[in-house]
Amino acid sequence: MHSSLENCEIIWFGDTWPHEITDNKQEEAALTVLSLMMFEQELNYGNEDFQQFTHFSPVNRRRPRDMLMGFVRMSFNTNIDDYPYWDKNSKRNPRCYPDFNGSYNNLEEEEYKKYFDYYTHDIEDVLPLLCSEKSKKKLLNDAATSPINKNFQQKLR
Repeated sequence: MHSSLENCEIIWFGDTWPHEITDNKQEEAALTVLSLMMFEQELNYGNEDFQQFTHFSPVNRRRPRDMLMGFVRMSFNTNIDDYPYWDKNSKRNPRCYPDFNGSYNNLEEEEYKKYFDYYTHDIEDVLPLLCSEKSKKKLLNDAATSPINKNFQQKLR
């Protein structure tokens, strides 16, 4: 392990930077990667026009980064390899990434759902990235006025 669940939760809460939590460079690097993964989730998933849908959105009293923290919490408390819903589409790696058996609503087993429900808080207690109207409007405008990414379209064909 490169860090602790407690330090991962400090990053999830968003009050401080990794270098303020630890002097250990390996732990700082791991927490920095976690914070960047959370940033990516918050930016790309949600309820806005430029985001993909997620069950972990403010309308459900959640934040997109809560999904990552559910898996982080699970990995500290169980053998993550025992989790039954790994996406197995990769020929190189039979455990590419964990999913929810197609949908979060399909995750009926309380044994696993508790790790994600743990992070359901009032939004005011732990704010999502896009909590201000100003930041939402800026990102909506950027999405509306940006050209289509040609490389992304090529991959779709």
